[in-house]
Amino acid sequence: MTSLEKKSSAAWRLEKRVPLGVMVTLFLQTLTIVWWASAEVKRQDFQDSQLLLQNNQIATFDDTMMDVQQRLARVEERVSASHQLLLRLDEKLGR
Repeated sequence: MTSLEKKSSAAWRLEKRVPLGVMVTLFLQTLTIVWWASAEVKRQDFQDSQLLLQNNQIATFDDTMMDVQQRLARVEERVSASHQLLLRLDEKLGR
């Protein structure tokens, strides 16, 4: 066996020992992933509650707009009827 073969076989050796630094790094990465996932869940819950609130506000606004439109239509009819009445009065008075 040549010296090159000895170096390459020594470089690719698997051991059962895991360094403490690798264990700490994996633990910290796992904690980071859990923290990030919980933040995403919290953000999604907040967005869902805001969406529900906005949908309720839109529904209320739509109901109010329909009511205002109906009232406006009634007012327009009354104004039109009043205008017609005034025109008839003008004709009767001869103006």
